[in-house]
Parts: sequence; C-alpha cells; structure tokens
Amino acid sequence: MKPHEFKELLDHDPAFMGKMAVDFATLIARQAEAVYEARAMGFPVIVSSTLLYLVEAGPASLTEIAAGLDHSHQLVKQRTDMLQKLGLVRTERDPNDGRRTLFHLTATGTTEGERLLAYRAEAARVFTALSTELGVDLATILPRARMALEATPLAARFGMGGDQTAQVQS
Repeated sequence: MKPHEFKELLDHDPAFMGKMAVDFATLIARQAEAVYEARAMGFPVIVSSTLLYLVEAGPASLTEIAAGLDHSHQLVKQRTDMLQKLGLVRTERDPNDGRRTLFHLTATGTTEGERLLAYRAEAARVFTALSTELGVDLATILPRARMALEATPLAARFGMGGDQTAQVQS
C-alpha cells in the first residue's frame, strides 16, 4: 500500500475520528496562518486564544487563563512566553497576592487584540458559510461531540465500564 492510499483509507475510517479532527484543526490553523500573514497580524495563530482571553478578561494569572481555555498550565505557559517575546504581554505581581503573576496586554498587545477581534468577527462569518456549504452546523456539532464523549468516555463506549474520563491536550 502506498502512503497516499493509506492516508485515504484513514481519512474515511470512523475508528480514526481523532486523527480526522486533528487533521481538520491543522488545516484550519495552516490556512488561518496565511490570512494572518496577509493581514500582517503580529502574532501566530497558535497564540490567538490566549491573546483573546486577555483581551476579553483583562489581566489574568496563568491558572485563570488555563481554566478559561481548558488547556494545561504547561501549554498556556508556552503561549504566554511567546506573547511576551512578541511584546504583546507583560507580567506583574498581583498587588493583592504577591505569589501570583498576572499577564497584562501591552499597548501593542491591545492593538493586536483589536485586530484579532476584527478577524474573529470575519472568521465567524466564514465558518458559518462553510457550515451552510456542508449542511451541518460545525459550531454546534463539534462541541456536542466533545460533550458526548465527556459524558460517556470511550472506555465506557468500549464496554470497559467505570469512569475512564481523561484529560487529553493536543
């Protein structure tokens, strides 16, 4: 079997739904990166949700960002480090709790955050049009699929019983 034949096989195999989802997310990120570059956005797609959290919620700790995005602390730390290197966020000790570090948008971060909000509005329109084209509301079906697996994990669906809920970050 040739590599492209194997890929084609997996692309239609329900047993590899996770791979299909990752492939879809990767395709979206790759194509969005081209849009970001064309618009001269000053940050990569991969940090968008972290930047958006700070735009929407204001200064926040690593723990708050991780909880808000449902990402691991390690992943959020990588993203906030990248945002700092890009000059979009700065850190300060929490004046109410010196043990906590808060991430704040810089002036450049605020400007890029405004650009992200404009992209977000247009991306919503684009993905709504894609949903119409496909005849399925992706913004409804994807969260529903995730919630269904959270409610009844794969192990239970395989008849293994017990609560096999596991947090997996990709």
